[in-house]
Amino acid sequence: MKKKVVVIGSGLSAIGAIRALVELGYKPIVIDVALGLDPSLAKKMDLLSRKKPVDWSDEERRSLSENPSASNEKGIPRKLLFGSDFFYGDSSIDAPIIADGDMPPFSYAKGGLSEAWGAASLPPSDSDLEDWPEAALDMDTHISTLLKNLPYSAVDDGISIDFPILNNRSEALKNSAADSVILSTLKKRVKLEKGRFLYGQARLLVYSGDRNSSDKSCRYCGSCMAGCVFGSIYKASSEIDELIKDDLIDYLPGSLVDELQEDGAKVTVFYYNSGQKKSLSVDKIYLAAGAVNSTRIVMNSLKSKGSTRLKSRGGYLMPLFSFKTLPIAWPETNTQPGVFLELNGGFLKKWVHVQVSSENELFYARLRFNGKENGLIGRVKKFLLSHVAIAFVNFHSDYGPEYELTRTENTSEKPILLSRKIAASGYRRNALVSVMRLAVKLIPCGLVPMFPVLLENGGSYHVGGTLPMKEHPSGEFETDVLGRLSCWKNIHVVDTSTFPSLPGTSIGLATMANAMRIVFSSFKSENDLSI
Repeated sequence: MKKKVVVIGSGLSAIGAIRALVELGYKPIVIDVALGLDPSLAKKMDLLSRKKPVDWSDEERRSLSENPSASNEKGIPRKLLFGSDFFYGDSSIDAPIIADGDMPPFSYAKGGLSEAWGAASLPPSDSDLEDWPEAALDMDTHISTLLKNLPYSAVDDGISIDFPILNNRSEALKNSAADSVILSTLKKRVKLEKGRFLYGQARLLVYSGDRNSSDKSCRYCGSCMAGCVFGSIYKASSEIDELIKDDLIDYLPGSLVDELQEDGAKVTVFYYNSGQKKSLSVDKIYLAAGAVNSTRIVMNSLKSKGSTRLKSRGGYLMPLFSFKTLPIAWPETNTQPGVFLELNGGFLKKWVHVQVSSENELFYARLRFNGKENGLIGRVKKFLLSHVAIAFVNFHSDYGPEYELTRTENTSEKPILLSRKIAASGYRRNALVSVMRLAVKLIPCGLVPMFPVLLENGGSYHVGGTLPMKEHPSGEFETDVLGRLSCWKNIHVVDTSTFPSLPGTSIGLATMANAMRIVFSSFKSENDLSI
């Protein structure tokens, strides 16, 4: 008789765990809050997807990319999905959270924060995982397995010197003319340096192919940063829908997990559904609710009065002025980052990951540029924008801000998770060193970092480290290499909560691969797949 298994959550870590369980012959029960796009907005976007981008009206394009933060704020625009922020988690009656400062990023959406992520995809280098247990470092095999079934736009180029492509069946998106100018100039003027400076075409989890195709292939519609109505950008929710359709999972939406209990060979999950608290007893639980929610669930389960640190990546956004003209093709282009730059060595102790966008509709919205202005102001805007690219710089979590998470009990109310933001350590030194390194490499290429208009990115969608994996865990919130606390045998945390640190490179593939590794290893350690 097969074990009865639960996966909590539906984001990237949940997908990694589910894929492993399905391969092992299991049909897991997936418990999820599963918030989604407002039905009226979803219908509107569906109708838009049935048209060719060239046939979209100005009003339809505006409604697709509506984002008040792109034009009304001085900071970095907030990422939205078709103008909606539904995927950002907030305090609720059943799971109250009080934040001192910024609320740490988490989600109750089907698919989690992957609903609106940018699809940048670069596995970490082992040099950035020095504090990880050795058993958790062998990710390449699992990432290669994952990439066989993921859309993957990648080129085996200079980045591969330190970051292998891991899949030679990828079909890359077409470079924009502006990205081609940047890359060709880099190749002519800057030498690749193993372990220190690399560059190449951006790697993205995006369906590529003929723009006239009727499938999910990119249509080059110029609205990537607002979300893709054609489904070209990978989202975990789409895979969850496919798993439901193929009857490979039992899906329980509308369910918010409160706590877990383990008693002998049985584990029980307690959750709220339609305002009522329910329970389900199974043989194994894989907790993939995201770092904040998984920490809340663990603290509630332990009735903990302690605190733990939530790590986050830091970084900044900075325009680059180009002496060479960067041709504007917008809106008939892909507006995700087109170029990756990787910095390391010297004063930089960890890889700094730089994503360069030559055309970005959020930046255009801030300058109120629609591509159709023909007057003097329009020509001036177009001239300026044809000489500016945007560099989004990402640091390792050693240089990012942290959040202190603490659980408090109130006899008349549900337990509250308190969050207190702690300033980044070493951020300014890393910012200065990385700007100088970029200047040295890019100025000979006619690209000048515009340091005076640098915008600090005080956090990111990438958080974790509250329940770090250790070879020999000892602390209350430390886990072993199978994501288990000392008091648990059949409850495994599989999301970024278990990451001892977060690399500056995009961590989506690492998140999925680590979850897959834990599932396979947890069954292998028992030497028996049934009970």
